[in-house]
Amino acid sequence: MVVFLALLGTAWLGELWAAGPVSIRGKVTGKEGPLEGAYVGAHASGKTFTNYVMTDSSGQFVFRGLAPGAYVLSTRIPGFHTVRKDGVAVQAGKEAAANFQVEPETDFLELIELASNSELMESFPGTKIQREALFYRCDGCHGAYYVAKSRFTSKDWLMIVSKMKATVMTSVADPAPPVVTREGRNPRERGEEDYFRAGDKSLLTDDDAIADYLGQIRGPNSPEFQIHFQPRPTGKLTRAVVTEYQIPRQGAWPHDVQLDPNGRYAWYNDWHANYLGRIDLQTGQIKEYPIPGRDDRPPGFLSLMWDNQGNLWAGQLWSGRAIRFNTRAEQFTGGWGVPQEWARTGTVGVCRTLTHPDGPVWIDDALLGKGWTLNPETGKFTESKSKGSRFACDSKGNIYSLRPGKVLKTEPGTKKITEYPSPTPDADPHRLTVDGSENVWYGDWDGGKITYLDTKAGKMTEYSALTPWARVYNAVGDHVRKVGWAVPHVSDRVMKAEVRTGQVTEFPLPSRGHAVRVVDIEMSANPPAIWFVNQRYGRIVRFQEYTE
Repeated sequence: MVVFLALLGTAWLGELWAAGPVSIRGKVTGKEGPLEGAYVGAHASGKTFTNYVMTDSSGQFVFRGLAPGAYVLSTRIPGFHTVRKDGVAVQAGKEAAANFQVEPETDFLELIELASNSELMESFPGTKIQREALFYRCDGCHGAYYVAKSRFTSKDWLMIVSKMKATVMTSVADPAPPVVTREGRNPRERGEEDYFRAGDKSLLTDDDAIADYLGQIRGPNSPEFQIHFQPRPTGKLTRAVVTEYQIPRQGAWPHDVQLDPNGRYAWYNDWHANYLGRIDLQTGQIKEYPIPGRDDRPPGFLSLMWDNQGNLWAGQLWSGRAIRFNTRAEQFTGGWGVPQEWARTGTVGVCRTLTHPDGPVWIDDALLGKGWTLNPETGKFTESKSKGSRFACDSKGNIYSLRPGKVLKTEPGTKKITEYPSPTPDADPHRLTVDGSENVWYGDWDGGKITYLDTKAGKMTEYSALTPWARVYNAVGDHVRKVGWAVPHVSDRVMKAEVRTGQVTEFPLPSRGHAVRVVDIEMSANPPAIWFVNQRYGRIVRFQEYTE
């Protein structure tokens, strides 16, 4: 177990924001006057977290409820050079002042660091067809940032592109695994493996065409291109507080974050290492727990889910296992390998009561098109006949799963299946959640949408992202306010969809590289906050809108 200490006192500002005492007040100004919608961060030296707020129409920002101490303040504004102020002293009962004069950023690589994926895709030279080919072929895992930061010849780009098309992960010095093929399906039906390639979305999907295009825009002698930043937010879109928790372990690559049902902790897993981690919501303290894995397989996890006994279940991706971790005892309590070698057990679904007649643990490998149920008491696996992947369970034991263009509901015991077709026939759902009213939310990856299923009415509604080049992997619902939330993959924006009005709103985030595949909601906060990861920089992020 590894422990990282943080500030004693509330780590995030939360409900203190509207009514708490002012700790720091300041203003951000550029050459043309005050800047609205500029992020400013406050970080206490040696702590694990940084709080961010945005400036208002007069360029002013306010931090409330900070614990006494010395802080480093810094700006985070697309297109502008980052400015830091060290040693800003916060004292109880007194306001500290910190004003910033900012200048446009001129260093191209720094401008890339400040740009979102959408901004880079909009800025790349070339035709829309060429950019679509790059987006659909290369954007599923890492976004445009790595392309924009790199320079290679077309020949070298071809080596990279071809390797990424069909790379198989194995441990160092281990022989390659056997090739496993997916079971047959309707030729017109898309599967999860299409996540890694363009399919019919572009006329330029072959390796040579992609490599030639990359050689043109990011070759050794290619000219730098102008980055077109989106307008900064104004008005109500500046009313948000963001807290970023930096995982201290070098090379951390978080994948999922889940809030403890008891309300004290946020838990996360790591995509590239066999670790689970815990953040104390009150202090910011971070603990990490090494989890056993297979020595002959690469490490890392994908999904993370709770049962009602305080156990976390995680899909140990390349080890082909479901693991169980008792969070109260802080102990690893079991790992079960599915009865197929080289299975990619990314998704583990759990009905929290662990009494489901058809489960209670579901595991699937969507690339193979196979799934299993596990009885952890006996260790017995049964191959599932379910046609869906990615699972969620409501309080009645109904299992919701996803297929292209539809949601499936399987009733317990009878195994009666009800299909809910999406408004978009070829929708590409990836992950789903069930809210407190037992309605379903999911992300339409290819369509860039939040989709909401009213399970009582049997009606599905889609909400499209406002930002171009958006992909939505997962969505979560606030059942009280009837609001859906998502963080489109590598968009670096928070998306809000209101069921009652149909309105979609987007908030920018201070950092880049989020690569979000799951969002959790903190309903005990007022208003509710959402949690997600920043993969590129190894951070866990909390976002909360506020009203004055």
